Amino acid sequence: MAKIAIFNQKGGVGKTTSVLNIAGALYRRNNPALMIDMDPQGHLSQIHPSSINDAGKSLFSYYQDNKPLSELIIDWQNLGTLIPAHRQLAKVDSIFGKGPTVINKFGSGLTTLETQHALSNVLIDCCPYTG
Repeated sequence: MAKIAIFNQKGGVGKTTSVLNIAGALYRRNNPALMIDMDPQGHLSQIHPSSINDAGKSLFSYYQDNKPLSELIIDWQNLGTLIPAHRQLAKVDSIFGKGPTVINKFGSGLTTLETQHALSNVLIDCCPYTG
């Protein structure tokens, strides 16, 4: 599985746009991607036709409720799939620990997801700060 994280410490530089365009190009080649919105601002999630406003159906639930990533995936017609963000993601570092603790948990979740689903590409829209 190819995992591509799009990140920059500055906002407004095209991270979300890059994820969308890469996903679109992959979909056109019959290789749809799973997009993961890790930005509490949730711009990628807001673009989705049925934007999710429930923290329990977002990546935050993976941290808060130990919900498997596979249960958070929603379809995105003509593009791939998405694990949406929620503004509560801004609290993850302060609640669950900074740096390696949060990243290692996410990595573990991706590894589990990889064993459960035949995913060929994961695109991660990261937040514009170093959390």
